[in-house]
Amino acid sequence: MAVVIGILHLVSLLGIALILAGLILAVTALQTIPRVGDDLARAGRSLAQVRTLIGVVVLVLGVLALV
Repeated sequence: MAVVIGILHLVSLLGIALILAGLILAVTALQTIPRVGDDLARAGRSLAQVRTLIGVVVLVLGVLALV
């Protein structure tokens, strides 16, 4: 879900952060997509090293979007 919302808001920093968070959260689900699933899952696994930072950024940007 975060990936879809991120794509809809691609031109904003929140959209980019949501796409990154969605890749991290959906690693196992992404593997089932034919042809591109393995590449997307590999990208999600490589982002796992900075998942805490991305999570904090998404939380802060989400709160700021509500204000």
